[in-house]
Amino acid sequence: MVLVFTLNGRGTNPAAAPSAPTTTLSSAAPHNVVTVTATAPAQPTTPAGASAEQQARDIDAILVDSAVGRAALGAAAADIDACRIGPTTMTYLQTAIDNRSSLISRLDALSVSSIPEGASLKAQLRAALVASYDADVAYRNWLTAAGSACPRTSDAAYAAVQEANTRATATKTVFVALWNPVAVRYGLPTRNANEI
Repeated sequence: MVLVFTLNGRGTNPAAAPSAPTTTLSSAAPHNVVTVTATAPAQPTTPAGASAEQQARDIDAILVDSAVGRAALGAAAADIDACRIGPTTMTYLQTAIDNRSSLISRLDALSVSSIPEGASLKAQLRAALVASYDADVAYRNWLTAAGSACPRTSDAAYAAVQEANTRATATKTVFVALWNPVAVRYGLPTRNANEI
C-alpha cells in the first residue's frame, strides 16, 4: 500500500476558509493507494487582537489538517487488520504522529482571546490532540513489540492502544460539544469526534 500526500496551497487571505482534505482508497494492483489531499498548514501568525471569527477560522484550519493524521492512522490500521505489515505501515504511523505533534505546536501558538469560549476550546482541543498523539504512539509501540509477527489484540502492548483510544474519543467528544456552537456562530463546519 502506498500513501500519497498532496497539499493545496492557501491564498493570502487569512480569513478564507480552507478547503477540506479528501481521502481516497483505490484497489489498483499490486498495492492499495491512499491519497490524502490537505491544505498546507497555516503558520500561526494571527495577532492577539484579531477578530473572534478569524481566530475561530485558525482553530478550524487545525481541525481540517488533522485529517492527514487520521487518514495515515487508518491506512496503518488497515494493514494491521489484514496482517499486511510492511515498511509503509510504520511510515503511516510516523506520519500520523508527526501530524499530531505539528498541530499541537500550531495550537499552542494561536491566540484565542477574542472568542468568549476561547480558553476552554483551546485547552480541550489540546487535550484531544495530545490523546490522539498518544494513541498513535501506542499503535507504533504495539507494532514494534510484535516484531515480525502480526500484532494481535491479545498482545500485552494492545492494552495501551485501548486506553489511549478511549481517552482520545472522550476528549474529542468534549471538544466538539464546545466547538460546534462556536462553529455555527462564525459560519464554520460542525464536526463529530470521528472527524478529528
